[in-house]
Amino acid sequence: MTVYEAIAQVDRLRDNTVPTDIKVGWLSKTDEYFYEEIMKGREGAPAGFEPYNEADMGRALLIPSPYDELYQHKLEAMIYYEQREIKKYASSMALYNQAMNEYIRKYVREHAALPHPHVKYW
Repeated sequence: MTVYEAIAQVDRLRDNTVPTDIKVGWLSKTDEYFYEEIMKGREGAPAGFEPYNEADMGRALLIPSPYDELYQHKLEAMIYYEQREIKKYASSMALYNQAMNEYIRKYVREHAALPHPHVKYW
């Protein structure tokens, strides 16, 4: 799924006036968290994560199908938060957290942690 596809999907499903650059930022923070907290330091991880901007609409998001549904849940949750729809926000965040946790478990199972270098203090 690309940045554009995630935003287009949620825009078709949820009535909102949130600017595209804000949604791109939410997607960027989601993937930045995943990279920094889960991918980094594991086999097969990219060398780094460069945040998304509006010029990156065709860029692929980090989490593949079928787990990429979590992006829809995250964008919906943030839209609901902006609209002060707290019950809907909580529901969407629960779905996001469930989907993210499922993918984290899969990713950790399939990508071993890299060994830590030995540090000498003398």
